[in-house]
Amino acid sequence: MVECGSGSCDKKFCVGCLPHNSCASPLCWDTFCNSCSSKNACWNCKKSWCEGCDICYYCEFCGKGCCLDCFGKEEEGVNEVHDCDTCYSTLCDQCRVRVCQSQREDYDCKACAKIISHILLEENKKMQAQIKVFEDENKVLKDEVEGLMGELSRVRVSSQPE
Repeated sequence: MVECGSGSCDKKFCVGCLPHNSCASPLCWDTFCNSCSSKNACWNCKKSWCEGCDICYYCEFCGKGCCLDCFGKEEEGVNEVHDCDTCYSTLCDQCRVRVCQSQREDYDCKACAKIISHILLEENKKMQAQIKVFEDENKVLKDEVEGLMGELSRVRVSSQPE
């Protein structure tokens, strides 16, 4: 039997019998139970680490974790927790968008906006598409109203006594 190495529970488990996780830190050999594995897990690769191992970047607002392997990836959409070298914030992309859009003076950081620029561009494309749909719907409704107004005029003219 092995004690859970997560530091957050006192469970013991049989390494040969029950599913377990090994710490994602290359400097740690602790294993921990499945119930503790999701507490400190990378949002991307789902690797877990012990509470004592500080191999992760956490979002300051929502607590989302990102392991060092995923943190270093430059692929778009993979590295969701970023450090900003200008304002020294560590935020996930969703929280950084919320903070930048909140227009808080203490987070008016151009470097943060650059970090999330790919998200803002995608959001802009979606909004432009929605505007196009609204414009098309507006044109259809306008044409219907003009048709109804013309019909109303014809009804008024034909119903007037001579």
